[in-house]
Amino acid sequence: QRFFGTLNEKYLIKLENRFFQLQKEDAKTRYIWLVENHPEFILNMPLKLIASYLGITPRHLSRIRADIN
Repeated sequence: QRFFGTLNEKYLIKLENRFFQLQKEDAKTRYIWLVENHPEFILNMPLKLIASYLGITPRHLSRIRADIN
C-alpha cells in the first residue's frame, strides 16, 4: 500500500508540473523543452498529436518549428 501511495504521489507531482508548465510558459518554450527532453516524441508522433500535447493548434506548431529552424 505504501508503494502505490508513493507511486501515486509521484504521478500527481508530474501532472501538477505539467499543468503549471502549460499555464506559465509560452508555446515556443514548451516545444523547445519537449525537443530537448523527449526527442523521440518529435520523431515518432504525428505533429497533430504533438500540437495537442502542447496545447496549441497544428498551424501554430508549424510556425514555431519554422521559426526555430
